[in-house]
Amino acid sequence: MTKNFDIVKLYFPKGIQLSNGKGEHVHNFDYLHSDTLKAALLVNAIQLYDSSETDKLRQSFSGISSAFPFFDTTLFFPKPFLKLPFEFNVQNNESVANKKLKNIRFVDKDAFEKIIFNQPTPICEDNLSNHGKFLTLSHRIECKIYSKTPFQKVTINEYDENGIYARESTPYFIELIQFHPQAGLYFILEKGVLTNTFEAALKLMADNGIGGDKTHGYGTFSYQIINDGLSLNIPDKVDGLINLSLFCPTHDEAMEITANEASYELVKRGGYITHTAHKGLFAKRKKSIYMFSEGSAFVVPTPLKGKQVNIAPGDTSHPIWRCGQSVFIPFLK
Repeated sequence: MTKNFDIVKLYFPKGIQLSNGKGEHVHNFDYLHSDTLKAALLVNAIQLYDSSETDKLRQSFSGISSAFPFFDTTLFFPKPFLKLPFEFNVQNNESVANKKLKNIRFVDKDAFEKIIFNQPTPICEDNLSNHGKFLTLSHRIECKIYSKTPFQKVTINEYDENGIYARESTPYFIELIQFHPQAGLYFILEKGVLTNTFEAALKLMADNGIGGDKTHGYGTFSYQIINDGLSLNIPDKVDGLINLSLFCPTHDEAMEITANEASYELVKRGGYITHTAHKGLFAKRKKSIYMFSEGSAFVVPTPLKGKQVNIAPGDTSHPIWRCGQSVFIPFLK
């Protein structure tokens, strides 16, 4: 069975800074998590529309994936947390083969389809590029898709609510991701998400930017919307589901997951309120929650969707939504 998705390609001429945490706890990413993408869309939509329109946009967020790398016409997916069906030819050295498979971060559409159909496929060194992080079955990508440039920042002295010195300034490093001119990040849209409200919010977000250090111009982008830009072959039979967005299950879904097989990674999401649209809340810390990372695999008999969580600080009634609803792709064991 073939399922068609709309896609949006983002091109970052000045690069993008993707990280969370602060000081020595900073963690840098090489793709854009769905909750950050959706929150940015909502914040920009709030500047353009009333609550009735922005609520409609928020209700469509289950149909938006995280944003993963692409190069030219090649779209990459996160490597699922499954036993990969690839047979690596490394002169019968199983240890080396396992290390190379473990090092893969992203797989192209052809490889992703082999994984979800659990089809054994031989691969070799020529299928790997960018220090072994990208797997392509159709052709090898010779150039570098993106590079990371570290630069140093310093946290300012911190004081508690009583004005008492709590922590000294601490240097730390963050990374600027700069893409090849033919590369960037793309995300998937389920049918029905692409509305006038969505497009207007995306257009404003392109000018305002996304990610860190937007005042330096990082995170601004041009974009290309491609209707039916992804045709994905998926199994008719469903043994399990892979999430392509961050996923926060409902209580019933969590009980279903714990009662069955699952392979996953958890990621902590939180941070500070950084947009002045939330008056009186700027720079306050949001509540933190854990979500299932993209590429997690769940062997469940029923569909999954996830939930949206209000992560506003406890001293306010103004909601700040963190979306844990996901696009899911079925797979065979």
